[in-house]
Amino acid sequence: MQHVKWVFSGIGVLAITLICTFFAPTKCNSERSSLKLSARVLIVDHDENCKLTRMLINAGWVFTKNRTDVENLDAPDILEAQVIFVNAEAVGASFFNDQGYGLAAALKERYPDKKIVNYGVDGHPNIILKTERGVDAYLPKNAESYEFIKLLDSFFK
Repeated sequence: MQHVKWVFSGIGVLAITLICTFFAPTKCNSERSSLKLSARVLIVDHDENCKLTRMLINAGWVFTKNRTDVENLDAPDILEAQVIFVNAEAVGASFFNDQGYGLAAALKERYPDKKIVNYGVDGHPNIILKTERGVDAYLPKNAESYEFIKLLDSFFK
């Protein structure tokens, strides 16, 4: 009976609150951190100094690589990537008239278990239809940096 009184006293409530506050989020944060330290992300963008690559690395996704184009759908960095972001324009032109849209669709068809994202998408309805051809997600040209991070987090939940 004394234990029941202690749990509901101010000290008991404080102790339970501290345990729930400090231990539960730590486990969640450590799992997310370990995912970031092991996940493989590839960005296909014609810009060698792609801001997205630096932003994701700074956000903790340390195994993020940038490729300026894809000449081989079986390239080693494509094979090892779990998530591939494909710029909608100026990449994949050697394979596809639709450039990045076609490249993203081909990657998804060839590797259905990988998460493929088209980004830099124009909001025109015809463009959206091209973009939705089998990719897991797309982000518009004006997407905030946080949207990329939020999308990556959602893939690894």
